[in-house]
Amino acid sequence: MNEEKTTTPGPEHLSPNVAAALCYFLWMVGGIVFYLTSKNEYVRFHAMQSLLFSAAIAVIYVFLMVFGFMLWFLLGIVSILIYTAVFAVWLLLMIKAYQGEKFKLPYLGQMAEKLIK
Repeated sequence: MNEEKTTTPGPEHLSPNVAAALCYFLWMVGGIVFYLTSKNEYVRFHAMQSLLFSAAIAVIYVFLMVFGFMLWFLLGIVSILIYTAVFAVWLLLMIKAYQGEKFKLPYLGQMAEKLIK
């Protein structure tokens, strides 16, 4: 008789490059889940960098929301540029992680490396 293995799929069943890309794709939630559940240093690095990147974006977003009200036009144009840049960096991080590359953001990458040890 065939025995079927019934395991719950989780982060340990994913290849490291897919797990690292998902850290960015799922933003802060992905970073938290993979940081807490993965034992792979490569995945943990990308999870921590994803968390730091998401936190930095949240701070920028709050800043733009608060001060955008006062300087609507100027910050409106700046915020469009910032959101476009954020999307480009987010996409770059996801692609580099999927390709198996340990791409480090300035400051955040070094901080992520220190925090995972």
